[in-house]
Amino acid sequence: MLWQSKALTLKRFKYWSLLVVLGSLANITVVDLPFVVPFSVGNIALFLILLRLGLLWSIAAACFVLLPLYQNLAFAASLLQLGVLLCFHRAIRQYSIAAVLLYGAASAVLFAMLAPAKIAGDPLYLFVHCGLSTAVFAFCLRSMLILDTLIHANRFEHQTLTLQLSHRVAMYSSIPSTLLIALVLHGATALDLSRASLRYQSEQHQLAQQISQRLTSYQTQLMLAASMLELAPPAKVLPLLTAQRPEFISALITDADGNVRHFYKTDLPQTARTGTNVADRPYFIEAKKSGQPFVSDTFLGRNLGQDQLFAVSIPLLDNHKTFGGVLEVSVDLKALTAAINTTDGDISHRVLIDRQKKKIWGTADERPLGQVWSVSVQSDPATRQFLRSSWFNSAGPVTLTQNAAHLLLLHSISPGQWQLKYFIDTDTFVARYHLFLAVAMLVALLLLEAITALSRSFISRYTAALEQLAENASGWQPDDLPQPRLAFEQSAREIETLANTLSEMQHRVRASRRAMQHSMQQIVTLNNELEQRVQQRTEELSKERDRAQQLASIKTRFLANMSHEIRTPITVIKGFIEQLSRQARSDQQPTIDCIMQNTLHLQRLIDDILDTAKIDEGKMQLDIQPVALQQFLLSLQQQVAPLISQKGLQLQFDVALTQGLWLQADPFRLRQIMLNLLSNAIKFTAEGEISLFATAGPDQSIRISVQDEGIGISQAQLPLLFSAFSQADTSTSRTFGGTGLGLYISKQLADAMQLQLLVSSEPGQGSIFSVQIPAHLLSVGAPFELAEPTSAVAEIQLQPARVLIVDDVADIRALLASYLAEQPLQLSFAADGKAAVSLCRQQSFDLIIMDQQMPELDGSAATEQIRALGINTPVLSLSADVFEDPQRSLSSLFCRAMSKPFSRQQLLSIMADIQAEYPPAQAMAATIAATNASANATPQPLLSADDELLEEYRQSLPLLADQLEQLGVKEAHSELARLLHQIKGTSACFGLTGISALAHQAAQELRQQEAVPPTLSALIMALRTQQMPGQPPAA
Repeated sequence: MLWQSKALTLKRFKYWSLLVVLGSLANITVVDLPFVVPFSVGNIALFLILLRLGLLWSIAAACFVLLPLYQNLAFAASLLQLGVLLCFHRAIRQYSIAAVLLYGAASAVLFAMLAPAKIAGDPLYLFVHCGLSTAVFAFCLRSMLILDTLIHANRFEHQTLTLQLSHRVAMYSSIPSTLLIALVLHGATALDLSRASLRYQSEQHQLAQQISQRLTSYQTQLMLAASMLELAPPAKVLPLLTAQRPEFISALITDADGNVRHFYKTDLPQTARTGTNVADRPYFIEAKKSGQPFVSDTFLGRNLGQDQLFAVSIPLLDNHKTFGGVLEVSVDLKALTAAINTTDGDISHRVLIDRQKKKIWGTADERPLGQVWSVSVQSDPATRQFLRSSWFNSAGPVTLTQNAAHLLLLHSISPGQWQLKYFIDTDTFVARYHLFLAVAMLVALLLLEAITALSRSFISRYTAALEQLAENASGWQPDDLPQPRLAFEQSAREIETLANTLSEMQHRVRASRRAMQHSMQQIVTLNNELEQRVQQRTEELSKERDRAQQLASIKTRFLANMSHEIRTPITVIKGFIEQLSRQARSDQQPTIDCIMQNTLHLQRLIDDILDTAKIDEGKMQLDIQPVALQQFLLSLQQQVAPLISQKGLQLQFDVALTQGLWLQADPFRLRQIMLNLLSNAIKFTAEGEISLFATAGPDQSIRISVQDEGIGISQAQLPLLFSAFSQADTSTSRTFGGTGLGLYISKQLADAMQLQLLVSSEPGQGSIFSVQIPAHLLSVGAPFELAEPTSAVAEIQLQPARVLIVDDVADIRALLASYLAEQPLQLSFAADGKAAVSLCRQQSFDLIIMDQQMPELDGSAATEQIRALGINTPVLSLSADVFEDPQRSLSSLFCRAMSKPFSRQQLLSIMADIQAEYPPAQAMAATIAATNASANATPQPLLSADDELLEEYRQSLPLLADQLEQLGVKEAHSELARLLHQIKGTSACFGLTGISALAHQAAQELRQQEAVPPTLSALIMALRTQQMPGQPPAA
């Protein structure tokens, strides 16, 4: 890209240094004159550096290459050339003509703005100046493209040898020749201007010397007159003094105070000026101040007419060198200038001015004598001098006017401190030096092209032989016969050696070709044999793979069936034991508890085996969600404390974590891991204590550890701990029991949740099992508010409804009927999916409990047929499949899912949630109406008003109304949603269907609108009036 620059290497630095030196030497030869087009061929080096190395390299090079041009207009032109090159960059070869035209247009604007008025103010000069500058740029661009052709290595393969060598020879020859041409151009220009300047300076010096001699003679005559005053009176000396020169107009003598004591002027009485004071005149002041002769500026004499004069005065000193006055003579300026003679007619303007810049004399100037000589600012000297460092300028630095229209020569004249200025027109120089540049550039271009053409013609004689060899080699094929040796018009020893080598190589290649063909035939034969073996082995492996997949499929189907077949009887056993426990006598309770504990133990064993199968099948799924770590460990302590105390052990609990510390994990599986570790600690510890503690690491990680004082594990047995069906040794299984799956499952679950399971142990000293939680799984949020513990779980009371129970196992149907016997439900039963569909056609239900695995028509298919009938009754899915997660397998067919085995409390809780979401209002009304019709009596509430729990709940309703109102004002949506959910479920349990329905509708509006629901006010009103089904509002 444009802004990218190549890295610094020694080779690139050498290349950069060489170009910088050549470019600087070339630009030193640029003529330092503002009206001369710069022949800045050194910019070729900058162009090459920009294209080859990048922008940063070119900026560094510009500091050196453009240094000789920093005070010249060529500096701005060079920057413009670089800018044009940057615009095209890599495409400069394709758009070189466009680049030249762009520079031509831009240079016209540049020179019109920055060039001196001599060039910018004349359209012809501006056009020629821009044209020549554009031609110089085109020449530099052409040279750069030739050099760039030689430099790019990636272009060598696309270029002929003749082109490369001819360009290389041309450039090696043209670089010194171009430098020489630039030097000759500089020398010719500087020598020509120097010779002209010397001629003008000689004429100026002669004229200045002539004026200086005349002024000196005036002073000499005054000094002679002053000496005569000692011999003759002033009245005689002054007439004699004025008579010596026709330009002497008058003469006078003053005293020391400037009073005129003696005055003489032809045709004017002497008394006319006597007594006049001239102390304010410069000729009196300067002569008195310096004690030397003085030549004044021009002035108009007092009472002497309107002629321009200048005064020559000398001080009069006595023998003690005391000032006694001055002797002054007034000189007519016209008479002086009439005596000045000039010789060179090429000089356009000459002017002699005094200290006050008043004109004393001049040529080609109409201003009157004595007038202040002023011209435009453009005629003032330029701010700097030119050709100061030229080797060919023997005339010294050249001074030009600011508009470069004149060559300016200055010469001071003494005495008098006057200044003689020469203004020489530069038109002749401009035309001549433009011609010099055009000729030099034409010669350089012709020389470059001529050398290129000649070198190409010369080199092609030798490269023709190489081209013949290349054509012969490229056209020859290994199967062709060797060709006869080639004959060349121009040859050399190296070419002959190459031709002989090529002929010999053809013979060797043909022999190798035959040998290779023979070898290839052998390889093909061997390859065919190898392919047959590989194909045979592949078929065998494919059969083995299909067999393994078939066995895996059989294993999966077996485990699925076993899951259903095992978990179903466990569900029946566990359920009826739970029912017996509710009705058992005190003497029967220990026996029932024993049966329940062993049933739970059997369920855990089966769950471990099925979990292992799920892990092996890759079907273990996690429900990752935030877990409040501190509260999780506290609940874990409460859960295992009875088991530890039952065995007579002590529990040490040391968990002091940051409040509000949350962990991203599956809470159920995390609890399973910790319970496995704690169960092992309890099982393998006969006496002592068990510790549960958590520590923070230096990397912000958390380690939760379970330490026991049990039998311990040897170092040799540690690697086997996390393997399936493995324990420390065989005696452990016989002594303590267990399947050896707990740690294996814990390890797999920990890895799935990105946790690390660690262990350290010593035989006889106990063990420490730790769960390492990395910092990226932890976060700090709002502290978890622990709910107040309730003394007992309230009995769930369902609403009257019709319920269809579908299961192919009669014991399951009996268990469900037993669980729901005390509820106001009308139960119907079906043994399979077909029977369920048939019943749904005959009558309507408020809820369907549907088993999944049934003969003939399974639960999903049966539900689809029910939905196809247009029946939208909520369906609760039952499943005993270990490979199916009930909550994740929910589809649009089912509203809830429950896995076997399940408890009575779980069933009632889920059914209560379903009734809260889908209130069976019509079914309840129909039931009550039927009951009233048959009994011919007044309907009574399904729940008695004297019930203590119901009464207690009714008394809390106004408080709930106040909480809802406060949360609505605060717009605390999350707390409001939780309270609405609580009111919905609890009210449904107590039969307050109206309040439950309002709470359900308000919760739905809150989820949809994210604002305070409109139904909230109606719910608050219902809570405060404590309305019961079928009863008037409470007072």
